Amino acid sequence: MKIKENPSTYCNPLNISYQYQPEYLSRESADPACIVFKGEYYLFASHGTGYWWSTDLANWNFVYSKMKQIHLFAPAACVVSDEIYISHSEDGGIYKSSNPKADEWEYVCHPISWGDPALFTDDDGRVYVYYGLSNSAPILGMELDPVNKMNYLGGLTALINQDRSVHGWEVPGDNNDRHDRDCWFEGAWMTKCNGKYYLQYASPGTEYAAYSDGCYVSDSPLGPFELAKNNPVTLKMGGFAPGAGHGSTVQDLKGNWWKFDTISISVNHMFERRLTMVPACFDEKGTFATNMVLSDYPFYTPHSGSGSFENPRPMWNLLSYGKAMSVSSSLKNFPKENAFDESIRTWWSAETGSKGEWITADLGRACDINAVQINFADQDIEETSGRDNDYIYRYLLEFSENGENWQIAVDRSNAVGEPRKALDTSHDYFEFDETDGLPKVRYVRLTNMGDVPAGGKFAVSGLRLFGIDNTAASPDSVTGFTVERLKSDRRSVKLKWNAASNAEGYIILFGAVGVGLYLHHQVIGETESQINALNVDVDYDFAIYAYGPGGIGEVSYC
Repeated sequence: MKIKENPSTYCNPLNISYQYQPEYLSRESADPACIVFKGEYYLFASHGTGYWWSTDLANWNFVYSKMKQIHLFAPAACVVSDEIYISHSEDGGIYKSSNPKADEWEYVCHPISWGDPALFTDDDGRVYVYYGLSNSAPILGMELDPVNKMNYLGGLTALINQDRSVHGWEVPGDNNDRHDRDCWFEGAWMTKCNGKYYLQYASPGTEYAAYSDGCYVSDSPLGPFELAKNNPVTLKMGGFAPGAGHGSTVQDLKGNWWKFDTISISVNHMFERRLTMVPACFDEKGTFATNMVLSDYPFYTPHSGSGSFENPRPMWNLLSYGKAMSVSSSLKNFPKENAFDESIRTWWSAETGSKGEWITADLGRACDINAVQINFADQDIEETSGRDNDYIYRYLLEFSENGENWQIAVDRSNAVGEPRKALDTSHDYFEFDETDGLPKVRYVRLTNMGDVPAGGKFAVSGLRLFGIDNTAASPDSVTGFTVERLKSDRRSVKLKWNAASNAEGYIILFGAVGVGLYLHHQVIGETESQINALNVDVDYDFAIYAYGPGGIGEVSYC
């Protein structure tokens, strides 16, 4: 078997180096700001001690930065003429660079103190900033002067505010069900398309699976704004990697749109987070939408020439969910089942971080494996931070068809880290080359081969195999699908259905009547659910289909 050198797919969370943070006892990166500069992509994120650039939105190169500004939360970025301008939250100023690859930055100004800023350059060269980070205050906007060091030009305006009595997605909680907690209104980002201004914002809080981005639309950069009919524009409450808030929207060099956002883990620390990237679109009605259905499965890379907004991924199925497994050891309260339960928030941990700790799984039958994702978790790490380390995972991944004869699939036994190079990736993803035939796999074994980063234990939140099980039947269509909008609270809806044969889980599609089924809710192993993310004043359409190792079933409409 051979690993594909230039894979046509990627898998969320994005496999970049997430930096350890002081007092977090875990890694973090969040609040991604992605822009195009001189025909390349630049990605800034919170607390990174650096940033990334790419030619294809798939392979990211890290730039270590000496500038203290880069160490702050919530970056903002825009391009003016031939320079990148950046700012940050935590009372950050504005800096600019014409050579960001060399970490050459020049201080510009500090027009006003702000939280969670977003910088935006309009088609006419005028520059605006949008900001807000509060449980009560609105998102504000104002114009800056690119001719006079980005100083405040005036027009400070309150643009939008939360209204969780009407907007269910703004209610805190993993399922928008914590009415006793405050909603945090934050994370602005502005996108212009076909003459319309789309002001995006995040709510209800970064630690929730319901972390999402809403959107308002205007004909002017400073409003007035109207709530978009499709809201929220990002929502990912089920599946392996939940959460999709406080991000950015970028148009790639081929003209396609992509949405970057923040994934919530929030176990070791509230700000334990990762990054995600999914296809976006502006349809013929001007509706801004993202496709987040199974967005933690392999998706085609932006420059692969494959896929589309409607069909963003190859039809590889997850073959490892809930399979029989065995381990070298298990730390109390971190059982082996957690490595195969489709939740990044739970993990198996060995009792040690020593070389030789292992986990195996039996898929039940030999399958064609197209790709594998190995998700490592932080368990009992030392308190550490920054990039002045040579952390890296060293491991061996092996496949077998019969449980006796093993083939090496991935060998990182001798992987080498290097300070300030950001090589310690924790969501490794490998696609296998089909040229000489795909590996036939029934058994998989992952073995630790060296010291775990930051002195932690060997811990895995998801050992996920994707491919084709030619013997598995496709799920049947879902029957008995009923929808009950709650009279006591129109932000909520109860859904029930009959179990479908060969189903592992279900995808509930929904959206405003006449707009499209752009939103979804993923349910694993259950036949009922309650969605609390609706808008009181909007009527919705619903549909459902089952998925499993054998593929997906036909869509059933209510």
